[in-house]
Amino acid sequence: MDFGTTLKHIAPFLIPILALSIPIVAIIWSNRTRMHNATLLHETLRHLSELGRPIPESLLDELNQLHATNSARNWTPRSSLRAGVINIAVGAALSLLFLVMQPNDWFWAIGMIPLFIGIGLLVISRSDSKLGLNAVPPYP
Repeated sequence: MDFGTTLKHIAPFLIPILALSIPIVAIIWSNRTRMHNATLLHETLRHLSELGRPIPESLLDELNQLHATNSARNWTPRSSLRAGVINIAVGAALSLLFLVMQPNDWFWAIGMIPLFIGIGLLVISRSDSKLGLNAVPPYP
């Protein structure tokens, strides 16, 4: 079997695999970098405490930010409104796209997922603004 013919048969499979592996590698690299930075920070704090030196507040703040989860960010009614409108637009566009492409199929229902998530975010935004909540506190 010729290498050129083999490559022609494998290439359609390699392109999606490569395209899907790029985000996976990026996520792994990001987590590895974050863990390495955390290890360096912990070693610095341990070294300072062994020497009996005071630990600067900036290092403690950096430690708190490092261990804060992504869900601990502040959600204001405005950010919920923005996310809701974007989800509604994406959901409506997906539904319309699949409905035009395959009118007799059920694929148009895929767009309902982001559409209803967007509607939920609009409801949250509306209720937060009526209650006067400006932001959810990041820590309990």
